Amino acid sequence: VRDGGVPITTGVLIIATTSTITSDPPLWNEAVRSGSNLYYASHSQSAGSYDLSARVSATAYNVYAWYSKLSGEVATTTRKSATVTVADSATTYTVNFNWP
Repeated sequence: VRDGGVPITTGVLIIATTSTITSDPPLWNEAVRSGSNLYYASHSQSAGSYDLSARVSATAYNVYAWYSKLSGEVATTTRKSATVTVADSATTYTVNFNWP
């Protein structure tokens, strides 16, 4: 994850799901954890990288990233998304998120 080509050191929330998320991240409660849709969550490291392991193969995942940036006293959170189809759990996939 990068902002203006520089790694985001403060962390970005990453969620991969078989569902669609249209706004804020879902509340991480029992309904999300036990529902039929799959959700996997992680956060980025200070170097701008992240690891997220999905356990179900041959599945398309929507991958979302939420980045909160402070400008003066105002925090703005923006969301990016991408889709990746996981063919098998042994393969590593790269999903980059870049903010302007």
